[in-house]
Amino acid sequence: MSNIYRLSANVFDREEPYKNPRRVIWLSVEGSKTEVNYFTYLNKYKNKLNIDISIQIEPLHRNDTNSDPQSVLDLLDEYVMQRDVSILEQVSSLSELNNKIGIDKIALYLDNSDQLPINDKEIIKKSIEMAKYDVEYHRYLEKVQTENDIFAIIIDTEGRNNPSRSKIASIIERCQNEGYKCFLSNPCFEFFLLLHTYNPIEEYEANSESFINNPKISNSHTYLSKLLSEHHHHKKEISEKKFLEIYLNNIPNALNNSKDWANTLEDVKDNVGTNMKDLFELLNN
Repeated sequence: MSNIYRLSANVFDREEPYKNPRRVIWLSVEGSKTEVNYFTYLNKYKNKLNIDISIQIEPLHRNDTNSDPQSVLDLLDEYVMQRDVSILEQVSSLSELNNKIGIDKIALYLDNSDQLPINDKEIIKKSIEMAKYDVEYHRYLEKVQTENDIFAIIIDTEGRNNPSRSKIASIIERCQNEGYKCFLSNPCFEFFLLLHTYNPIEEYEANSESFINNPKISNSHTYLSKLLSEHHHHKKEISEKKFLEIYLNNIPNALNNSKDWANTLEDVKDNVGTNMKDLFELLNN
């Protein structure tokens, strides 16, 4: 396991999980704002959509901005690999702490014991900081998991000329080999968001190349993010108020509109569309 960890979350990002969830859907996503906001609020208000409240939707948080599809898959791998390794074992492996300090002292540190000498505390603390290991977030992750969990990535194809696009097929194959779910939007997640209130068939017919390539048209927008902003009046971050106003009650509309576009994983690889309907079918099972 790498000695540099990406799994990390601000304390304000961690809501108290449903007690004894039946299943957790773990999502590794591209955006650190848009997708995380959307699925966090979806989990909070899932009862409004008649989704079983014992199913928890859990987007993974990270401490970097690496959002290409391979990095999204790597983050999910990091989470899956650490599920069966105790926090004590993980911390002990940092900078060979077990050999320097000893596992008993590391256990005392994790228990916030005042019995540990200050020098030992500083050595452990420094190793944790250097590895970017978020102890509290890992405690949260450990508390939430169940034996019935599902692991998934949510990625975009990006524009036709984007270097990441060439890796999509191999990433999908890797997911299938590992038993991960893959939810794909072509060219981007903003397309799925747009479908909540608007089906842009006419725009596509008039500007198909812009839809397929989703070029950057300003410092803050691509073609589709600009179209989304014009219709939904928000930038990358989705506030709770916006989610309730625009998205929550229009999810059935988005799923219905997606039927007019490529909507299976195989078809979405090469055509404008999204297979997000597969995720919502999973949530209703």
